[in-house]
Amino acid sequence: MFLCELIFIPLLGGIFSWNLEFLGKKVPRWILLFCMSLNLFLLINFFYNQQNFLFNTNIHHFWYTEFNVPWISNLGINFHLALDGLSFLMILLTIFLTFISILLTWNEKIKNIGFFYFCMMFIVSNLIGIFLSVDLFLFFVFWEILSIPIYFLMVLWGKKVTSIGRSKIANKYLINSQISGLILLISIISLVKVYYDQSNILTFNLDILKNVTLNNKYGLFIMIGFFTSLMIKIPLVPFHSWFPNFHKNTPVSGAFDLIGIIIKTGIYGLLRFNIFLFSNVSQKYSIFFYILGLFCIFYSVFLACTQNSIKKVIAYMSISHMGFVLIGIISGNNLAYKGIILYIISYSLSTSALIILTRILYKNFQTDNFKKMGGLWKNMFFVPGFFLFFIMSSLGIPGTGNFIGEFLILLGSFPVNPIFTLISMIGLVFFAICFLNMFHKIFYGSNKNFLVVYNISILEFLILFILSFLIIFFGLYPNIIFNISNFLII
Repeated sequence: MFLCELIFIPLLGGIFSWNLEFLGKKVPRWILLFCMSLNLFLLINFFYNQQNFLFNTNIHHFWYTEFNVPWISNLGINFHLALDGLSFLMILLTIFLTFISILLTWNEKIKNIGFFYFCMMFIVSNLIGIFLSVDLFLFFVFWEILSIPIYFLMVLWGKKVTSIGRSKIANKYLINSQISGLILLISIISLVKVYYDQSNILTFNLDILKNVTLNNKYGLFIMIGFFTSLMIKIPLVPFHSWFPNFHKNTPVSGAFDLIGIIIKTGIYGLLRFNIFLFSNVSQKYSIFFYILGLFCIFYSVFLACTQNSIKKVIAYMSISHMGFVLIGIISGNNLAYKGIILYIISYSLSTSALIILTRILYKNFQTDNFKKMGGLWKNMFFVPGFFLFFIMSSLGIPGTGNFIGEFLILLGSFPVNPIFTLISMIGLVFFAICFLNMFHKIFYGSNKNFLVVYNISILEFLILFILSFLIIFFGLYPNIIFNISNFLII
């Protein structure tokens, strides 16, 4: 029941916060803090009680704990949840970013705050469900439901553009999500049918389906289906068009849940399915994925260099960084896999910090157009220093978790395909040019006569300090991540 509690506690918290809003604006916030604290306690308590098992790489069990009950028995569908090192880290990161989102909205005036927090907790609940699902049909259910609360958050609380503009952005996201879900469902059913034809067993259990024998024809078709569905959510070029405007206009307060976590679900799916279902097929056609990864890196970074919006630059740079992740996944190298996990965590932290800093700038200037800023280095305490640190961490400066993750991805990919790996490293130069050019325009040059009316609160300073500490900690002691994610040693 421990795994079910992780899913349903945030959902119940969201329902209570929605229905008890009339008691006061602070009540929903306290309810959510209690629920997320309870989830964190359950997760840490499990970790503490099982740490000898978690760190014992000689144990060959795949899951640390499971919950499995029949659901739709006639179709071989179970409500099957399981926790391993990867899902543990993803859930812990989700809870941490949710804490940040709640704290940063503590004193903000939010219309219909109870429903706002319900949507946020609905997102968290579905995310945890995605990270725990072992039954592929259950994974699909959580994958599909996730788009509903995100849609409402954009339509009702998106950035202050016209309601028609917010609806168009939200509709584009929803259409892409539905296409992704449809392709995923077709791929799952095809995989189940192939296994049924081979064994006469009808099941959606990932543990069982990983033993299916895929010939070239069906294997390629099913792999492309899974990959395309996940590409849309990551997003990778050419299925990225919905993401930049969505990222730019997300609610400033809820951006951490909306942005970083959507991307993580797609990467999680690639790691989970590529390793256990399609490793042989993907290796055979790896050249096409390397080319796609390189195209994603350079195309997105060039687009980032043409943007005026800070959040759009962050969005395109996130897409570009996913090209490195794709190259690492296709390499099939265990070292690259470890690097990807650390990279996901560190990059999520640095991106969240940049969004917080963008939020501070937006409060002053009511815009995130950095070409309308300038000369802010001496006018804003701590903000320029934090901004520079998190830009450098995103660029993979040594001493940060981003550097270790990026280095391991390249180190693991190099023996497999040295030419493509070396070409991809050129993209790091353009990353630096793009980010540092934006930083220069915001904090140097002549001041545009803006009056800084809001600097940085103590809470924002503490959150940014904690984020910077964690990034450096993972850069100096990455083994804590590698040991937990020992499921990849197979």
